[in-house]
Amino acid sequence: MVFIAWATCFFFYAAHFVAASQSSALQLEASALLASGWWRSTNNTNNTSSRCKWPGIACNAAGSVTEIAVGAFYLGGEMSKLNLSYFPNLVRLDLSRNGLQGSIPVEIGTLSKLNYLDLSHNTMTGELPLSLTNLTQLVMFNVSSNQIIGSIPTSLSLLIHLTHVILYDNQINGSIPSTLGSLTNLEVLYLFSNQINGPIPSTLGS
Repeated sequence: MVFIAWATCFFFYAAHFVAASQSSALQLEASALLASGWWRSTNNTNNTSSRCKWPGIACNAAGSVTEIAVGAFYLGGEMSKLNLSYFPNLVRLDLSRNGLQGSIPVEIGTLSKLNYLDLSHNTMTGELPLSLTNLTQLVMFNVSSNQIIGSIPTSLSLLIHLTHVILYDNQINGSIPSTLGSLTNLEVLYLFSNQINGPIPSTLGS
């Protein structure tokens, strides 16, 4: 009887701890959205529990943010204003046409469930971060019409689910990595209006 009572008590407190942890994680998501300053003018933003109804935000059944789609909202500032490390369930991120500046934050690599990433038509600078390699579920990758520099990371070839790689109208240099030929699901590859040189790898024929 003592063991049964102890076990019941243990499971009760374990369930309570899990529920509290989930609630805390959801609160961190809402706080990160508010801290960016991009949703402060939204009605009812004082009530963080309503975050799933804010413009461009979608959530799963548990209330965790799965989509941030605020293309052409003209948010301004740097992308780093939004702390991406607080969104473990994010699958879609669209920040296109927002006048965003600065580099792509390395924290983007924490979005392990992300399958859609559109940062196009901003004025973002810097190189493509190596942390993009962590986005193993990525299907759509669009950073066109920015001021991205550096070369195309060979590690993009590890993102085997990619169907769209759209990098045109930047300042990307160097050659086209032959390793991109391993992206057997690739349907669209836009590289024009850059400073790319060298031959087209024969591996792309795969």
